[in-house]
Amino acid sequence: RREDIEALEEALKYNDGDAMAWYLLGNVYAWRFRYDEAMDAWKRAARKGLGDYPVLLRNMGLVALKIRNNSRAAAKYYSQAIEKSPGDEELYEEADEAFARSGRIKERIETLEQGAEKLPGSQKINKLLAQSYYFAGRYDDALDCLMSMSFDRWEGDRMAYQVYENSWVEKGRALIEQDKYAEALAAFEKSMEYPENFKIGKPAHPRHAPQLFLAGIVNERLGRHGEAQSAWRRGAEEVHRGWEGRVCPESYYKGLCLARTGRLNQARTLWREMTKGPSRKIRGADYENFLIGLGFQGLEDWQKAVHHLKKAHEADRGNRLYKYHLDLALEHRHV
Repeated sequence: RREDIEALEEALKYNDGDAMAWYLLGNVYAWRFRYDEAMDAWKRAARKGLGDYPVLLRNMGLVALKIRNNSRAAAKYYSQAIEKSPGDEELYEEADEAFARSGRIKERIETLEQGAEKLPGSQKINKLLAQSYYFAGRYDDALDCLMSMSFDRWEGDRMAYQVYENSWVEKGRALIEQDKYAEALAAFEKSMEYPENFKIGKPAHPRHAPQLFLAGIVNERLGRHGEAQSAWRRGAEEVHRGWEGRVCPESYYKGLCLARTGRLNQARTLWREMTKGPSRKIRGADYENFLIGLGFQGLEDWQKAVHHLKKAHEADRGNRLYKYHLDLALEHRHV
């Protein structure tokens, strides 16, 4: 209420050194969307005796991250808050977002490892730690982290399984580069399993087009053309309609499978659909740009592909998939 602000401002006229009054005034300012004034009040509160208060530090981190889009400043505030309150699970989760946005993967991993040590039973922290290992290219560490505990699956939450799946797929890619084709195929098969600790079964419409496309490539190199066509047909026939809309990032690979089975026109129709973006905008702008960029990559409109994939990467520099596809688009090539 306006009266709250007036009362606190009046109190501070009599005692400018009242740190708690400055803190409370900052809270009221933030509640009224007066964020610059809120940050100024909180900084005064910190200087006048509340610099070790983790809630104050968290508030400044939240405004720096969500309002000012300053992920480096946010990471500093969150790190200070964690130092004062190392048992607060939410601080690790929010700090992780700050480190992820700025692409500081080393600090991200160190902070989450600290959190996992302090809170070994935290599903949130262990999922984020596994994800950070994956983005760092430490696929075995990611898989070890994921297989060390069970994960409850809240509505719409696929992170743990996605990191598991993607880690096996990337292991497979690396094995292809080493000409270890049998091991690569085994990795792709593992990526399509559903371990019990994730507490999910195989869905009615799985999205395994990426690994099926790659498995087809491996089989083709081995001269097993029938197996290659079989893998591509499976990828081409997947149904990708889901909670985020008519298409998803895996649809890019479905298009590649369609093209490999002689259905290029269908592939191009699918990729054009991707360039419209998600039909339900329930995820961030980075995801939207990634999806659109993949559509243009499929259509080989490299300028637009680079434009959107670069925007996705700039929004989340720690995301390995964003960087991988941006590099491909810059070289004017597909997977």
